[in-house]
Amino acid sequence: VLTGKVKQPLSKAKVQLWKIKDNTLVPVDSVALDKNNTYTFKGNVQEADFYVLNFYNTQKVLIVLENAPITVDVDGNSPTGAVSMKGTPTMEDMQK
Repeated sequence: VLTGKVKQPLSKAKVQLWKIKDNTLVPVDSVALDKNNTYTFKGNVQEADFYVLNFYNTQKVLIVLENAPITVDVDGNSPTGAVSMKGTPTMEDMQK
């Protein structure tokens, strides 16, 4: 499960999840924010791999998606906005 909160959403557009495959971004899924500006992606991956979370084509975050709970909180209103990642050791190392 991949969850998070957008502190300053720019619009009611959906949060998009893209997989990086052969140096190309492939759309996987998208979800709308709930009334608390949080989002949830559910499902499983066969192996850990690189993905990108796209917040309104404004802020994009590189993540390693694994079959473990992961939380990615963002500002959402700037390409260089704050990001907080929690969950797996890989994700926490990426934040350093």
